[in-house]
Amino acid sequence: MSFARLKPIVVIFSLAMILRIFFLFAYNHGKFLKDEISGSDEVVYSTIADNFSSGKGFVIDSIYARRTPVYPLFLAVVYSLTKHSVVAVRVAQCFLGAFSCLLLYFIATQIFKEKVGLIAGVICAVDYSMLQLSAYLVSETLYIFLFLFAFLFFLLYYRYKNSCYIVFSGILFGLTSLCRELAVFMLFITAVWMVIFINGALKVRIKPAAIFIIFALIVIAPWVLRNYRIYHRIIPFTVSSGHSLYLGNNEHTPAWIGGYENPSWNMPLDVSNFFTPETDELLKKKALRFMAENPKRSVIYAKDKLINMWQPYYSDSRLLSKVVMSILYPSVLVCGLLGLLVTLAKSKISLLVIFSLVFYTLVHIFTISGIRYRYPLMPFLMIYAAYILNMILEFLIYRRRGAG
Repeated sequence: MSFARLKPIVVIFSLAMILRIFFLFAYNHGKFLKDEISGSDEVVYSTIADNFSSGKGFVIDSIYARRTPVYPLFLAVVYSLTKHSVVAVRVAQCFLGAFSCLLLYFIATQIFKEKVGLIAGVICAVDYSMLQLSAYLVSETLYIFLFLFAFLFFLLYYRYKNSCYIVFSGILFGLTSLCRELAVFMLFITAVWMVIFINGALKVRIKPAAIFIIFALIVIAPWVLRNYRIYHRIIPFTVSSGHSLYLGNNEHTPAWIGGYENPSWNMPLDVSNFFTPETDELLKKKALRFMAENPKRSVIYAKDKLINMWQPYYSDSRLLSKVVMSILYPSVLVCGLLGLLVTLAKSKISLLVIFSLVFYTLVHIFTISGIRYRYPLMPFLMIYAAYILNMILEFLIYRRRGAG
């Protein structure tokens, strides 16, 4: 590969890596250079990783399906190689974040052209929400990396029709689903899209979709079988779907976040009894009953959670974060949505991305919502924002040449 071909790759990766490492050093007087974790999700993931490393399995507080296994496994591997260094995890996630920027470059290049890929990669490299995410021990950084990797192989199959690509995409989608279970729905949405939109006879369209799903399910199956052995029932991923639905739909739900703050609600205090198949099913029924009996309130909750998911920043964010996000985020959002609309008529991939945006948003406005839940969608908006920015740049260059 010539230097000219390598140059955008080197630029994007270097820029992304430098900014992410700088954030670790600069944020809050070096807070992220300490081997400390604080958020509740960080504690859960780290504890599961520790228990796995000590031979107890993917368990926390006697709950064997609290989280899917891929991210705790990632933590366990890094911990084992670095004497349990939390800082090392953050640095490793900086690398994943930088590689995600490269994946975005390749994806945008496949969908459009290299100039769009370069702009998309640079946007991802400098975007504040993406670069700060690497500092937190939550699954989003790894999830985005796996999701983009899986999507790239899907695009390669769509373009070259090489069966190896769809096999790799299915395997990676399986791993992505075991990182965050919501990805399994994207697996089936993508398969349906293939059956409808890939050119050729029905048999030709069904075959890659079937291969795609089969290899993803092969990856997921050991986790499902493991859960069945423990709980004696089919639990595809975790025992928390009813929990998430109830948090966002009960009489104590603060609609702006979709969680619970009122300690007076009648729920078990024993955490080990909270995340069980029986309790999860009970919570699911209670949430659905609440939504059926309180339709107007549920609509208000959904509206507020929609705003919460897509707002630029939280009210308690630092001033610098607010300023940066007020400039970058609306630009990416508006240009990204505009790019999707402009390309919809000529790009079938745009329709798949729109389906993904709508599906993810619907899931979170009916369960729990927060800014971090939109992060997996932002790279795709960045691609289409890059398309619009490239159009503007080409128009300005054309006018300048015409004026000259």
